[in-house]
Order: sequence, then C-alpha cells, then structure tokens
Amino acid sequence: MRSKNKPRKRRRKENTAVIFLFALVIITLVSLVIALPAFKISEVEITGTRLLNPESIKKIASVPIGDNLFLTSFGKAKDRIKKIPAVKEVKFRRMIPDRVRIEVIERVESAVSVIGEQSVLIDSDGVIINPQTKEAEPIEIPDISNLPVLIGLRREWFDEKGKLSGKFGESAAKLLVEFKNYMSPKRLEIDLSDVNSIVLFVDDTLKVKIGSVDKIDGKINVFETIFKRLKDQKNDIEYIDVRVPDFPAVKFK
Repeated sequence: MRSKNKPRKRRRKENTAVIFLFALVIITLVSLVIALPAFKISEVEITGTRLLNPESIKKIASVPIGDNLFLTSFGKAKDRIKKIPAVKEVKFRRMIPDRVRIEVIERVESAVSVIGEQSVLIDSDGVIINPQTKEAEPIEIPDISNLPVLIGLRREWFDEKGKLSGKFGESAAKLLVEFKNYMSPKRLEIDLSDVNSIVLFVDDTLKVKIGSVDKIDGKINVFETIFKRLKDQKNDIEYIDVRVPDFPAVKFK
C-alpha cells in the first residue's frame, strides 16, 4: 500500500507546481501587456452634462494624463465630482486603449423657489441643485417657466447637504413629487408660508386646501380620488378641501 501512495503524492506535487508556474506566467504576461505605452491615458471625455460645464468636470476630476489606464484609481476623483450638488451620480469607464470616459448623471429640476434672496432649483429628491456653497459649480439655467413654484421654503428645512428633511421638509418634497406627477403638465404652485395652512394652486384657478402636514399621505390620496371623479368639472370648482381627509369638501363657483 505504501508503494502505491508515493507515486500519487509525487504526481500531486508535480501538478501543483505546474499550475503555479502557469499562473505565474499568465500574471507576468498580463502585467507586461498592461504596462505597454499604448495604455497610457491620453484623453478624458465627459458625457451627460446639460447644466454643468464639461471642462469644469475635467478640472475637478483631475485624471492624470500619461498614467496607466488600468493601474490608475478613480475613487477620489469620483468622490470629488459627487460633491457637486447638481450631480446625482457619476461613473468612470476605461475605454481601451487610452481614454477615460466620465459619465455624469445630473439632477433634473422639478421646482423653483426663492430662499432668502436666492432663486433655487430643486429636484424630485428635494435637493437644491444650485446652492451657494463652495462645492457648487455654476450651472446653465434651464427654462423654468413651466416648473412648479414652491413658496415659503425655509433654510432650516434643509440638511447640511441641501436636501429637504425633517417633518416639514420631507412633506414639502412629497407634495411636490405627488402633485407634479399628477398635475403635469398643469402649472402648479405650492404655498408653504403657513405650515398649518398649506395651499396648492393649479393653473392659478383650482385651489386645494391641504392644511397642516399631518396625515399628508391620506390627504393626497383623498384629493386624487376626488379629482379623478370631478376632473371634467375642474373649471367649475373653486376649491377642494382635504384638511380633514375623512371629511373632504368641494366648493363650486
């Protein structure tokens, strides 16, 4: 039995050595190919920008031209770009043999508001796209004539990242998303000046009384149910009152 086991152990050792040597050769060849001058970064291209200047993105990314395409890490560059408020997401792609593509996904403006003396654009997540911060980059102001208007927003409703948060901030964002989708392409104005008496205006004619932010989901659902039934008569409606969602009211002109 001993004489039979020895050849088997010897063959296992030989097989292991062959596999190790083969792997070492493959790794060496791959390393040599990667290190070829042809894979040195020579160009950076930016895609997906509409509000932001592509050259500004390049400058912030600071991708090292001349470095190896495969050995260069883009983690820190990605973090720097993601700090720009107008950027929602960013991806770096290695384009063989020598290009880097930075794919920027910008935030899309969903509403306009005035906070203090600044006119701001807000996206559907409740994030200010153009805040006055050191991380912010100048943006190309889009057409805002048909955007919903948020009146009465307060700075304290935003967190340190410029996003609506807390009880009132999250409710404001929810009202924006729900009514913007429901009323599109109607003109929408949300007045939050009095947090206990929130009012919406649709096309400057239809008034919706929301009241406080309490039970906001229920109020939105009740309004949608009523509006579906009366949408053909909407021009005859003076207001829809959902301040008490269990007992809504509709007043006709």
